[in-house]
Amino acid sequence: MKGGDNTFFSSVVPEMSISGGNLHAGDDVMNDVVDLTMTGHDRRYAGFFPYVRSWRYRNRSQYRPTRRAFLLQIQDHQREKNTRSGCKSSFWASYFSYFCGPRWRGQPPFGFPMMTGPKLFFQTFVRKHPVLAICVWLFLFVCETAIVTLYIVQTTRSGKVTWIEYGMHDFDWYATVQTILSIVLLSQLLVAYNVGPVTITIVLVTSGYRIITYFVALVSGMGWVSRLYVPLFLRCWPMRQYFLFVLDSLATLTPRNHRLDVIRFAAGPLSFFVALLFTFGCIFHMHQVFRGYHLEIDLAIYWMVVTISTVGYGDIIPQGLDGHFLAIVIICVFLAMMSSLIMLVISTAQILREFPRYTGRRNHFFVYGHVSREDAVSILEEVLALYPMKTVCFCYTAFSPDVLAIGRHPRYRLRSKFLQVKFLDRVMLERLRISESSAIIILPGKDAVSKTVDADIMLWSTVFQRRAPHVPQYLRLRFAFHARLLRGRGMFMIDQNNKFIMSAALLLPGVVPFLVNLVRISSASGTSPPNLWDESEKDNWKSLYEYSRRNIFATCPVPWFFVHLTISRVVRLMKLHDVLVVGVEEGSRKVMRLDFEYALEQGDTLLVIHERGRVNLLEVLKRLEPGGSGAVTSFGASTVNNDAFVDSQPNWGSFTMSGQDLFELETDEKSAGMNDNKLYYPFNRSFDLMDEEAAKASPGKGGGTPPWLSNGVGGKRGVPSPALQGLLVRDSSMLELRRQLLEEAFVDKHPRGVSLKELPLGGSASVLRELLSCRRAAISEKHDTTMDSIERLEQQINDILTHVASEYINGVGKEDIMENFLFIDQVTSFKKPAFSSLYEKYLDEDVSRNELSEMMHSIHSIYTQSRLTLLTSRKLSKEFLHWWKQTFGYPLRYIRGLSTSESHLEYAIWQSGGISKLRGILLYCSQLGAWDFSDIPLITVGNNVCTILEASACHPSREPVEEETEPINLPEQNMVLELKSFVSCISVSPYHTDPEWRRRGEKQFQDSLAFMMGRCFSPNMLQTIFIHAHHDQRIIHFFAMVLQQQGKMDHYDVAPWLSYGRKFGTAFQLCGNQLLHFQTFGDAFSFLLSRRSWVAIGVFRLFPASEGLPGLPRYFITNPPLRMPLRPDDVIYALSALFNTPNMADGQKQQ
Repeated sequence: MKGGDNTFFSSVVPEMSISGGNLHAGDDVMNDVVDLTMTGHDRRYAGFFPYVRSWRYRNRSQYRPTRRAFLLQIQDHQREKNTRSGCKSSFWASYFSYFCGPRWRGQPPFGFPMMTGPKLFFQTFVRKHPVLAICVWLFLFVCETAIVTLYIVQTTRSGKVTWIEYGMHDFDWYATVQTILSIVLLSQLLVAYNVGPVTITIVLVTSGYRIITYFVALVSGMGWVSRLYVPLFLRCWPMRQYFLFVLDSLATLTPRNHRLDVIRFAAGPLSFFVALLFTFGCIFHMHQVFRGYHLEIDLAIYWMVVTISTVGYGDIIPQGLDGHFLAIVIICVFLAMMSSLIMLVISTAQILREFPRYTGRRNHFFVYGHVSREDAVSILEEVLALYPMKTVCFCYTAFSPDVLAIGRHPRYRLRSKFLQVKFLDRVMLERLRISESSAIIILPGKDAVSKTVDADIMLWSTVFQRRAPHVPQYLRLRFAFHARLLRGRGMFMIDQNNKFIMSAALLLPGVVPFLVNLVRISSASGTSPPNLWDESEKDNWKSLYEYSRRNIFATCPVPWFFVHLTISRVVRLMKLHDVLVVGVEEGSRKVMRLDFEYALEQGDTLLVIHERGRVNLLEVLKRLEPGGSGAVTSFGASTVNNDAFVDSQPNWGSFTMSGQDLFELETDEKSAGMNDNKLYYPFNRSFDLMDEEAAKASPGKGGGTPPWLSNGVGGKRGVPSPALQGLLVRDSSMLELRRQLLEEAFVDKHPRGVSLKELPLGGSASVLRELLSCRRAAISEKHDTTMDSIERLEQQINDILTHVASEYINGVGKEDIMENFLFIDQVTSFKKPAFSSLYEKYLDEDVSRNELSEMMHSIHSIYTQSRLTLLTSRKLSKEFLHWWKQTFGYPLRYIRGLSTSESHLEYAIWQSGGISKLRGILLYCSQLGAWDFSDIPLITVGNNVCTILEASACHPSREPVEEETEPINLPEQNMVLELKSFVSCISVSPYHTDPEWRRRGEKQFQDSLAFMMGRCFSPNMLQTIFIHAHHDQRIIHFFAMVLQQQGKMDHYDVAPWLSYGRKFGTAFQLCGNQLLHFQTFGDAFSFLLSRRSWVAIGVFRLFPASEGLPGLPRYFITNPPLRMPLRPDDVIYALSALFNTPNMADGQKQQ
């Protein structure tokens, strides 16, 4: 194969063998290479252990169960299921073993009870014989209707009746027919497993009571017993149950249901209301009749309708004190249900309104491929939320028992099908009705090796394309090898790109819950408390996180009054109403972009994020429309007019702005220092940036002027050097800033007791200069409504000075700003294929190097002063290490070892600078094909790393000195673990006292604390994006845009990591509030929008200390309102809106 640009293989040179220890062969690249797998190095790193602790031998309190125990439970059950229960090998033994054998009710693998015995037999009968099942339901429905009809006819007789003398004479034909029907209807006990407990209780009580009284009267000669009253009106509930079963069986019998779907969805709630009304009406009727007041049953139901509707004409009055009490009970019950009944009527009316023009639907999503229980449930839940009228058909060669059990779950019984198909031939595709499906989702197979990577998906896609060319396809690929061949056939999600999300999560952990929650909205519900955004509710993390989960995607065409406006202005206007614009799709090219200089055109589409259920996008656009009610009315307390904010257009009018938009005003000067991205990095301090005294040598310490400043240009002392000129300009600007601060009356002249004249401002000088300019611009506007914003600016300036003074008092000096990251590549070699080709070898090596380089590019796009340590069992060539240093500026700390070895793990952490200097740890697997033992090795290594982190937090390496007045802050670091399935996650014990959140945090992964903190990620977390992309394809285009994967979705290219000048990364950026001290989210939003061209999307906030969580865990708040107060330790996440510009963290040019 020739031509490195057109082939997957690069010109790989032979790998160089790596000797043990640090290699000093005249090459500085090899100085950081260590091979711990060679013989004789087991004691080399023993002296670097900061403490001695073994994880092999734990007591019971330290035991951590893994998925291996779960797999053993399933294997034990399979063995138990296949063995006989000690009975003789006979027909009856096998029969009773099937119906009374071991069950899974006491075991927790599935999350709900399994159906076995008669219930399983009945479900099989209903599914395999739908015609016979509908005949059974119709027979039972007719019998129940006959009993209720006989009861109504019997009540029409005139005369006085009592409970004992209800019949006209002994053994009348009413009693005889009712007894016969009761005996016949006892046959429904065979299907009692499928009905509710209330229904079967009603059947047993009424039928048994009728049969016993009749036969007692017949045998004992006491004929009067047959005349006893039997409340057969309760049989309306079994009648309703079998009516619904008839509709369900008809739906099963008819694959393409058309209007029957509307009837099915309306029948449930409507029949419940009718049965409840009839039951209470009969109770009131019998009470009045037994008291001697003659009342027809139709009048009793009329009284019920009038009473529960709170009309009360008074023509029918309950008799007696007990009658009044019964009326009070009925009124209380229906008043408590009034809101539900109103919603019931409204929803039923909406469904029935669609009936005349409902012409059918493509009735299902077709999912082909291997799915786990978690995948199937997540897909079903999103379909239920977005498409209430659609079903899901899962199809594959085989399913596990827990997946098949989903089809028998009451929630998914009528909404899912699981079909086992061995061959996808023409006859099978016609039987599956692929052409009538709404969409086809193709997932990878279960057992895949490196030689068949994505070949199965490509083959399946081709087969479906031939039989259903017009049905959209959504493919999940492991790698992007075949994406170019399948171009134009569907939309893709590539697991390889998800590793870039994990690498970005080392610095932006909130990216994981932000992206995943946007495509998993099925469980997001509820409303926010009215005072959620007050100062007192800043630590109400449960309500804040639930608010984040209610934020969803929405799209709308660009309205006429937004045409020719730039995106930056539209973002600001929409954010005033809590609607966040995150992208625009060009109508001409169908390209998603976020460029502030782009002017909107007619036909473009806005992609926004807003809170589900509270913010109506249509109402927001009506408010923004010129001349409309409440046009551009801010939710803030203060507003200010600014005609320069919007271009003058006909019928546009004047816009009002919120007080948070003062940074949009024109200032008298622009600070060049604000372009330094290190100021926004949340882990930097003021002294780490631009200390004004750093370039001056202290005379008391023997320093002098550096020679590079005193020699001038070319050694001539008369000509000042450019560095000296820049230093003089900076000194003069610093003196001018001090003078301005001292002249302002609101400025604290002695923050923390330190005189402002002596306080070194450091890197905070640029932001102070910017805030002073904004304050002067706001005062020059001379609007009374800006007073609140001016007060916030003054408070922000004083907070920054106090923070700098605290650092000065505590003796915090300039330290190394290098960020260290540790990548642990868990590559196992237990399940090697029998025959491994040279193609597979090079494929595996090149893919791993490509992923490694692009993950580092993702980190560099956020912060370039980063260095990586790699612990892996792979071999890396010397040429690759040279390329790494040339690309990233620092050599790769390459340690060849095993992550499962605790000593190798300790040594890798020590080589990275120790726990205190590690910013992030990524545990992943670059192995193609199936992983050995699934997630168990990675989870084990993750638990070991967590133990090291906890031990380091308990025993800090540095004790505070006497002069320090504040405790030493723990290093804020994140660990991301790659998982095969999202059901497995890092164990985080929720110590909070809320029982509901404790249960959810321990049992449900979506709400677990590890997911909220961004500490684990798996490819199937984002698998539900296919359901949302079918609803609106712009969503998946947004993901490609923010992850900067537009050029990689169509074809695979190994040239990116071979190109020295090309940069990759992510559009996500972060801004710490530690040095900026914004008071509200609106201040930060406006500042980043006008100064950095960033769109702030949320806040990553620390958990309250009262929760007792170890380390410094955080949770993400998506799209908060402008009025939300900020804390100094908050981290603001944003999207960069700079078009075709690299998102570099500190603006420094790489070497």
